[in-house]
Amino acid sequence: MALSGVYRVVHAEHRHDHFVIVLAGDVLPACRVCAGKVTFHIEQTLDYAPHDWDLAGPLSNSKAASE
Repeated sequence: MALSGVYRVVHAEHRHDHFVIVLAGDVLPACRVCAGKVTFHIEQTLDYAPHDWDLAGPLSNSKAASE
């Protein structure tokens, strides 16, 4: 299972490297052309907004919550 973030996808010869966004818990898929000869390399981890500590859950009683 993967971390949330931007991944570089490297295929076996048929396609240039490219980037995809993956969410935590996603299973990294095989390629339809090169099957298991595809690799994923994390370039930058990111928080998924609904999973971010400050953005998830009920609003607090803070001033920012009332605005």
